[in-house]
Amino acid sequence: MQKIIFVFIISGCCFVPVLSALEMPANVSLDEAVKRINAEKTGKVLATKVETVDGQKIYVIKILTAEGIIQYLKIDVASGKVVE
Repeated sequence: MQKIIFVFIISGCCFVPVLSALEMPANVSLDEAVKRINAEKTGKVLATKVETVDGQKIYVIKILTAEGIIQYLKIDVASGKVVE
């Protein structure tokens, strides 16, 4: 489990949480991304590749769904989140 430390900055009358740069989520490995997809989706991973889009590394994962449809998922390497 990763821990996130919040740093609070007083801005006027409010506390604004800011993530510490040292505690940002670590890069997600391609293996971890594929395991997450297999756990969340029914189907089969057919292919994977790494691309750089606007300076951001992403995994492109090709999936054959149980319904026979080909899908492409893009996963942000830095956060592990699906990107559009």
